[in-house]
Amino acid sequence: MVQFCGQALVPAHIIVRHYYLSHRGVQSRLKSLYQKLNIKGMINHETDTEVMNPRSRAVAIALQRGLINSEELAREEQDLALWIKKESI
Repeated sequence: MVQFCGQALVPAHIIVRHYYLSHRGVQSRLKSLYQKLNIKGMINHETDTEVMNPRSRAVAIALQRGLINSEELAREEQDLALWIKKESI
């Protein structure tokens, strides 16, 4: 599940197609991951905006805890880029 958190800027519909999941499936898996990593929304109360999106926080925490490494993240990024090119998205 951390694989698609690594693609923090990739829209959910791309993740759905790439991993053959439903939108609800992606949302459910991300929600579960956020709970396991204890990720809560960080809001800037002056501007009422998110400080960092949850997917980016999940990647940062997973890297800090050694759950993923930079090589794994780079490999997933490469695989996704090849898939997007092949799918002509």
